[in-house]
Amino acid sequence: MLLLLGEAFVDRYEGDGHAAWARVDAAWPAFEQSMLGRVRVVRSQMVHVRGASALAAAADARDRAARSALLNVADRAARELMSDPIAAFRPAGELLRAGIAALRGQPERALILLERAASEFDTVDMALYAAVARRRHGELSGGEAGAARIAAADTWMARQGIRSPESFNRMLAPGFT
Repeated sequence: MLLLLGEAFVDRYEGDGHAAWARVDAAWPAFEQSMLGRVRVVRSQMVHVRGASALAAAADARDRAARSALLNVADRAARELMSDPIAAFRPAGELLRAGIAALRGQPERALILLERAASEFDTVDMALYAAVARRRHGELSGGEAGAARIAAADTWMARQGIRSPESFNRMLAPGFT
């Protein structure tokens, strides 16, 4: 399972949403049949990687039906994460919902969800995810304020040793094209 999570992260980091989705989708039936899904944190991690990988593939999908199906997978994952008993996974659901909204042509909704996700990530001390949500907000909102948000997030990430904030965004917050 950890190998699958890592490989899906790498695929998304490199911008290959289809590979991430193919990898996770192929492994999903075995995961569902295993006892691992009964361990709450394992289930939450797998639901998150499934939703993020589906969202990354949807961003790259050319076929409308395939995109819609992938967005539905991501939406189910987001809903499950939003009701997760582990508080740290709830903002990840908001982040998925923001990506879904962006891909569905609802930028105002996506901006609201990104703001909420960033605030909730701050609450659960997940600063990297909060920075990613704020960077996505800056990208989507544009203008001087958006550029300032991107610069602030990039500066924070650089202090953490992150060399490519853009790649981190693709990995942690897919769905924005």
